[in-house]
Amino acid sequence: MTDITEYITKTPAYIPNLCKCLFAYNLLSSDGVFSASSYEIPVNQYIFSVLYITNVTKALHTFIILNTIIDVLQGIAPEDFAQDWDNVGLLVGDRTQEVTKLFIALDADGAAISQAKEVGAQLLLTHHPLIFSPLKKVNCDHFISERVVELLRSQMSYYAMHTNFDAAKMGELAAERIGLQVEAPLADFFTRDGKDYGIGVVGNLKEPENIGGLCAVVKEAF
Repeated sequence: MTDITEYITKTPAYIPNLCKCLFAYNLLSSDGVFSASSYEIPVNQYIFSVLYITNVTKALHTFIILNTIIDVLQGIAPEDFAQDWDNVGLLVGDRTQEVTKLFIALDADGAAISQAKEVGAQLLLTHHPLIFSPLKKVNCDHFISERVVELLRSQMSYYAMHTNFDAAKMGELAAERIGLQVEAPLADFFTRDGKDYGIGVVGNLKEPENIGGLCAVVKEAF
């Protein structure tokens, strides 16, 4: 199984960070309720992760109901953590769909959808939402609605985790990659169950570093 901490640095940070969360929550785990294997597919300048999910408790019927995956994603980054202007969650699809493969990407662009179809994924999971403004028509006359049509034609559900993931996990995971000791959220503060959340984090480096050195650390980490 690919070590998700060793993805090449040009991978968009969202992808390995989310994979790390999924493994931590035992949705993708070699020794938990669910198991998975992963490999990397080059798409343009990025490496996207394709994760094969297997429910080991059902040896002959290996799938997971989408709503089970959504429950795990909600545990990682609740939808109500998102900014008011954002649009996250299940944007296209059926919660009762059977899922055996999911495809994780930064955006639901044409390349990501094509690659997800190529590997037979039933779920596309992205950081940036495809749909922000309400759609008045669902047809192929506009690139957004055309992608929705393509997802529906392909029987592929689509879920987005954007500012809710930023607030719940992204800041801390990014800080971990550069060795930043987190003190507080950076902006858009809110509190849940006695813990402060927000977009970005503020913290201290373990050792003093000049700007050039810090830039090199960030470049290496991301």
